[in-house]
Amino acid sequence: MDLVSISGLLLVSQSHQIMTNTNPYVANLIEMGYDAQDCYNVASVGIDSTYPRTIHGKIFETKEEYDDAISDFLNGL
Repeated sequence: MDLVSISGLLLVSQSHQIMTNTNPYVANLIEMGYDAQDCYNVASVGIDSTYPRTIHGKIFETKEEYDDAISDFLNGL
């Protein structure tokens, strides 16, 4: 596999396919040594999401109760 870095862009050529990363944040993380796949994984992968669930001391008995609390938070209530 050939890796070429051009002004913050990472070009990977493999079997006549070119992948371009135009996200400057991901490009920076890759330059720092992080794996590109890790940059796209969400932080909650592998976290238990069973209920009842405690988040920062608040106990949510059901997913609906949690979703309502998130909705209220995002709407500023």
